[in-house]
Amino acid sequence: MFLLEGSVIIEMSDSTEMTVNAGEAFVLPQSLQCQCSMPEYVRKIFMIAESKGSDSAKNPSLHRITKPSLTQPVSNDGVWSERISFCNADGKMRVAQVHYATELTEVQQMNCVRLITVLEGSVNIGGEAFKAGDNFYFQPELEAEWTIAAGTSWIEARYLRDS
Repeated sequence: MFLLEGSVIIEMSDSTEMTVNAGEAFVLPQSLQCQCSMPEYVRKIFMIAESKGSDSAKNPSLHRITKPSLTQPVSNDGVWSERISFCNADGKMRVAQVHYATELTEVQQMNCVRLITVLEGSVNIGGEAFKAGDNFYFQPELEAEWTIAAGTSWIEARYLRDS
């Protein structure tokens, strides 16, 4: 979930609390025991993905709330970089922040659903432009040319569909 406005207070079963504010993101793993309250108006985007995953005992991120850092990840190749903040037990869902240091144009078709919130910069997909603050959903059946401006970063939730 990415909060566009407002805040959410999440109380865990051990009574610890976490507050998430506008401009921040968080992941609540499937079957995590917690309670959420919204003390004010909230506007958000979110993705729900169910998993038939393997043993979750081996994946500690499934037993806590993950709050991804939205600072730019360090580029590995000088063109783009990615920091994965969450991956579910079967590896089909992940949340990551992606940053493009230089402009990139490529045709993309993926076997996953992508829900993207642009944090800064811009991206043009098949003639449709998205800028900072915009959200978009990309389906795996689509193939389109992506032009990503230098300095663009986003947070994305990816869900790999069963083939």
